[in-house]
Amino acid sequence: APILTQMTPYLVKSTTATTRDIKEGLGLASAFALWGNKMDLSIWPADTIVTPAMFAEVLASANDNLLHDDTAALTTYLQELVDARSNTKPNYGPGGASVRNKKIRVDIIVDNAGFELIMDLVLADYLISSGIADTVRFQLKAHPTFVSDAMESDLRQHVTHYATNTHDDAVISEAGNRWQSHLDTGKWECHQNNFWVQPP
Repeated sequence: APILTQMTPYLVKSTTATTRDIKEGLGLASAFALWGNKMDLSIWPADTIVTPAMFAEVLASANDNLLHDDTAALTTYLQELVDARSNTKPNYGPGGASVRNKKIRVDIIVDNAGFELIMDLVLADYLISSGIADTVRFQLKAHPTFVSDAMESDLRQHVTHYATNTHDDAVISEAGNRWQSHLDTGKWECHQNNFWVQPP
């Protein structure tokens, strides 16, 4: 539970963004999702008191370990898409494709449960809250080949844990309840498939 509280400043920043903040908001949410498994407790000793500064350090050094970063191209593309959808003229998105009455779905391939999955949920929440996507579909594993493999039941348990959290900052339960609403209204879809657990 304490680690959830330490995430509060970042959770608030990444989930309260609007379409005007796509460059910053999507960049932050994408960084969380990308480095989610690096920012779990496994990188610090078990008795470490995790602070916001420690998360900031991980994020600050994140770009140092990227072979190539397409964040700028991604945010520009999605900003153009959102702008095109919000205006009657012009009505064309990136590449000249018509976006009139188009529903946008983004798929997120989920790997591990735990902190890594939470970061995927933060990204998915941003995609919906910012208006970038109408739906987010989580591609989940049909069974746990490895102990941490995430299935639909894991995702729903994570959402419930956040929504019913009464011990930490209120933003935690607010996020959980918003996530539950995304599931209830169909803005978030869960799709389990054996494909994700097949041998290479």
